[in-house]
Amino acid sequence: MSRTPSIDLFDLIKSMTKSEKRYFKLYATRHSTAGKNNYVILFDAIDKQQVYNEESLRQQNPSLQSTNFRSMKSYLYELILRSLRSGSTGVFPKVRHQIDDAQILIHKKLYKQATRMLERAMKLAKDEGHLVLGLDILLNLSSLKIRLEETNSLERHEELHAITLTVLNTLRQNVEYYDLFMRMHYLQLQVSFVHNPEELEQLRDILDSPLLSDPSIPQSFFSRMQFHEVLQRGCYMVRDYQGCYEHNLKKVELFENEPGQLRTLMYEYVYAYGNLLMLSLKLRRYDEFDQRLARLKSQDRPDHSHRVDLLMNIHYVELASLVKRGKFAEAVEVIEPITQFLDEYSGELEVSVILTFYIGFAFIQLIVGNYRETLYWIGQIINYPHIGKYGQFEESARLLNMMSYMELEDDRALESAIRSTYRFLKRKDWLQEYQKVILRFLRLVSTTIDYEELRERLRSFREELLALEESGELQIAEVYQFNLLLWLRAKVERRSYLELLRIEEMEATREQRSSVLEDESVGVESERV
Repeated sequence: MSRTPSIDLFDLIKSMTKSEKRYFKLYATRHSTAGKNNYVILFDAIDKQQVYNEESLRQQNPSLQSTNFRSMKSYLYELILRSLRSGSTGVFPKVRHQIDDAQILIHKKLYKQATRMLERAMKLAKDEGHLVLGLDILLNLSSLKIRLEETNSLERHEELHAITLTVLNTLRQNVEYYDLFMRMHYLQLQVSFVHNPEELEQLRDILDSPLLSDPSIPQSFFSRMQFHEVLQRGCYMVRDYQGCYEHNLKKVELFENEPGQLRTLMYEYVYAYGNLLMLSLKLRRYDEFDQRLARLKSQDRPDHSHRVDLLMNIHYVELASLVKRGKFAEAVEVIEPITQFLDEYSGELEVSVILTFYIGFAFIQLIVGNYRETLYWIGQIINYPHIGKYGQFEESARLLNMMSYMELEDDRALESAIRSTYRFLKRKDWLQEYQKVILRFLRLVSTTIDYEELRERLRSFREELLALEESGELQIAEVYQFNLLLWLRAKVERRSYLELLRIEEMEATREQRSSVLEDESVGVESERV
C-alpha cells in the first residue's frame, strides 16, 4: 500500500534536526512570497503533532482553512527539501551543483567557463571517490572538447577516453565486490554459522571468488573495504574469530590511513569499529577493548553524521562487556536507558539490531532471576511485526521462554511453551542437527512435567549437545556470550549459572595467559638458537 503525501511530509519534518528546522524557517521567509507565513504555520503545526492528524491541523489553524491544502502540503514538502539541499555542506551535493551549473553554462554557449567548472568538479569527485559523478563529468567534458579549438584533438579524446575506461573498470569492480558482500549478507541472515556440508558449500561458493584471492586485487577504497568485510563475515561463520578480528582491524586501518573517506563512509567505519570491539571481548583482549572503547566514545558529538549508529555500537559493546565480565547487576541497570534510546531511534535502526538488544535483555534478566522481565522481552520479540523473517531471533526467544517457565516452575505455562516450541521447529523445512536434538528433547518432556525427571532429561539433552559440539556440528549463535550448555550444566548440577560462568572465564583467562607465556618462551629459545 502506498503512503500518502501527508504522512511523507510529517515524517520528513520529524526527521529534521533543530538546526535544520531553524534554517528552514529562515529559508522559507526568504524564498516564499504570498502566503509565506502559512508555510511556517503549517510546518510548526505538524512539528507539534505526535501522530499526524490532518483534520486537527485545519481546525486549530483557521488561516489554513481557506487555502488549497493539498497544494500547500506539496509545496511545503518541496520547500523543505530545497532548504535541506541549500544547507548541505557535503562534497556530493557541491559536485552535483557544479555539474548542474556547468550544464547552464553549456546552454549559454560559455564553453570555456563550463570546462573550468567541470574540471573543478572532477577534482572534487576524484578526491572523494564519487565515481558515478566522475563518469557524468567525463561524458560532459568529452562532448565539450569539440566546442573549443584547444581541446578539439585526437590526443584530448584519447586522454578522456582512457580516464573514462579506468573509471568504468573501477565501478565494475566495485559492483562485483558489492555483489559478493550482499550474497554473504543474505547467507549469514539465513544460517549465522555453518552447520553442515551444504552450508559450507554455499559459503565456499562466495569465498572461492578470484576477487578474494589476494588483497592487492581490489583497486578502490570501496572495493578494499568490501574485500575485508566479506572475508571477516566468512571467518565469523566458521568461528575463526582471530581471522575475523584481523580483517576487521584491516578495515578500520583503511579508514585511519585515509580519513577523508570518513565523510562519505562513516557508517561503515562505525560498524567495523564496533565489530572490532566485540571481537576484542571474544578474544579476551580487555585492555585493548577498554582503550578502543574510550577512543570510540570520544568521537561522540551532537553533529556526528552517524551519531545514532555510533551510540548504538557504544551501547551494544558496553552491555556485552558487562555480561562478558560477569557484571550482571550493572547490566540490568543500563537496560532502561538503552531501551529509551531504542524507542527514540527505532525508525533509524535495523530490525535485527533492535531484536539483538531484546534477546540480550531477556538473557540478562533470566540470569539474575528476573524471570517476569525475561518473559516481557520475549513477548516483545515474538510479537514484533514480521518476526517470521527473523527466525533466528524467534527460535532464541522461544528457548528462553521455556527456560523462564522452568525456572518459575510454572507447569501449565511450561507445557504450553514446550508444545509451542515443538510446533515452531516442526514447521521448519529443514533442521540442523542441534535443532533435531532439541525437537527430540521436547517430544520426550511434552507429556509430563516432573522436575526430577526433567532434570535427568536435561542431563541427557546436554550430553547430546556436548557430543555435537565435540564433533564440530553444534554451532548455536551466541548473543551476549549466552552459553546454553553452561545453563544446562547449572540446572543439572543445581548450581548458579553466574558461578559457573565466572569459573569458566577464570579458567579460559588462565589458559590464555599460559599460552602467551609458552609462545614467549619459544620465542626466547629461538633467539638463543
